[in-house]
Amino acid sequence: MSRQIDAGQLSEQVLDLIAGLQPGDDLVITRAGEPIATITPYDSVLEGTVMLPDAPADVPPSTAYDGVTVVATAMKLSAEARSRLSAEMGGEVAVIDMMDVVPGIEVNVLLIPAASAHAVGILRRQFPVARIVVTEIEDEELNVSYAGPVRRLLEAGADSYLASSTISHLATQLEAEVLPARRQLESGGGARYELEG
Repeated sequence: MSRQIDAGQLSEQVLDLIAGLQPGDDLVITRAGEPIATITPYDSVLEGTVMLPDAPADVPPSTAYDGVTVVATAMKLSAEARSRLSAEMGGEVAVIDMMDVVPGIEVNVLLIPAASAHAVGILRRQFPVARIVVTEIEDEELNVSYAGPVRRLLEAGADSYLASSTISHLATQLEAEVLPARRQLESGGGARYELEG
């Protein structure tokens, strides 16, 4: 039988210990030196995360990606899908699986599926300089399916999704992105409008 406790009932010290758990870590709770419980982080996105090992002293950092933008993916993509993504972006862009990142490779962008705030925090510590981009992908041709809550809402009939930081920003987005599409629909020219970003 599973039991729950609200995080608000825990001390900041305990919450910090839990938040600091890495994949494979456990937090053992003891009383008088005897273990009474174990806390294991629960998040499906962590199945693919690995902590980067320290480079051996006699191996120089990798220079294979010097001068290119490195995009790492936290979701499983075939070599063909990564190659296609790289080619579609053009220029000097290398798309690699995050499991292939070794010391010396600086990741510029990390693509992740929809995940919890806890998982994003772990990935932020693992890739401190990368831009973390939450990505929802559905590509039948390449057998890629990472639908998240936004795509499910759009597919259910919502017309657009806006992530706005302020009311002023929301007004700007509506004026620039949604109202022109609405006017186009009202005048009879155009298909259903979707904003996937």
